[in-house]
Amino acid sequence: MGTPLKCFTCGGEGHFSRECPSNARGHNTATGNANGVVAPTAPRFWAPRRVPDDTEERQFLREMMLETKQLDALRKEQEDKRRFEDQVRIETARHAEATKAELMALLGKQFLSCKEEARREEIRTPVGFTPRRRDARWEEELDREVEDLDDEIRRLSALRDRKRRGKAPVSDGVRFRQPSFGIPSGSVENNRCRVESSDQGEVHTKTKIAAGSGPEGLIQFVLDQRKELSSMKPEELKRICSKEGVHYCTKLPTIERIITTRVKCAYEGFVFLPSTSAPTSPDEDLPGS
Repeated sequence: MGTPLKCFTCGGEGHFSRECPSNARGHNTATGNANGVVAPTAPRFWAPRRVPDDTEERQFLREMMLETKQLDALRKEQEDKRRFEDQVRIETARHAEATKAELMALLGKQFLSCKEEARREEIRTPVGFTPRRRDARWEEELDREVEDLDDEIRRLSALRDRKRRGKAPVSDGVRFRQPSFGIPSGSVENNRCRVESSDQGEVHTKTKIAAGSGPEGLIQFVLDQRKELSSMKPEELKRICSKEGVHYCTKLPTIERIITTRVKCAYEGFVFLPSTSAPTSPDEDLPGS
């Protein structure tokens, strides 16, 4: 801190002699102040009027003002940008709505014109139906059904002819012996004459129900027949149907019809008819024995 100020007139500190209050009072008295107004005097010890060094403060205030201006400019720029984006969005939506309306109107006009043109073309040109392409598999099944129907017609025709002709009477001099087709090889009657036939290679099914078995035998017979027929192929079932006079449709109903026919034949005696002639010995049946 510098040397304190000191007055040479009154010896006080803090002011110069030219600013001394005593000089002012003496000057006013000497000049003869008519008004008698005494100039204000300062106390003996009063605080000096100092000029503070405000360079840093001014620099700080200047920086704050500059920063405030920058913030205001940035805020204004952001607001202008947001306002511009909102305006662009509104204009884009308005343009899209207008474009959509124009496009829908254009599509509607084009649809109406195409519809009218198609109607005129339909009136001018007669409608032609394209033949449906037939499936080869369907044609094959149809041909197979036709063949089965032809076989059934031939079988029924042959059966009708046999019924009309009737059975030829057997002469009294010739004795008929039933061939032993189904006798097993280890049987006691194996020494009898076995006649060869074309049906020996085929699978023979039971055509009679065991005597004395009652309802249990009937149930067992039906179960055996169902099990045996279910394991067969459609071609084998068709052959059985052609032999027994059953109409073939599908597998399960056909099996039911075959079982019904066999049960009826087994109980009504349509499979084997008993012979009315007197029983003869095997030696008498064979000629030359």
